[in-house]
Amino acid sequence: LYRLFKEEYNMSPQKYLLNFRLKAAMNKLEGGNMSIAEIAYSCGFNDASAFCHQFKKVYKDTPLNYRRYPQLAIHE
Repeated sequence: LYRLFKEEYNMSPQKYLLNFRLKAAMNKLEGGNMSIAEIAYSCGFNDASAFCHQFKKVYKDTPLNYRRYPQLAIHE
């Protein structure tokens, strides 16, 4: 199953799930007034710190900066 998933999506299921969660978080950052911690928990992260770390690793910016300036973000 892992091999078939990787062939279809060109990434592991774990990376796919991380990207899915981060995209959901981006939508919540753009269109809401939830805190960063609330967004992190609602997207399946155990704590805001882990969420911020992963967000910055993938998008090269912090969630707070993304919320302030979404037009400047690098989308992968």
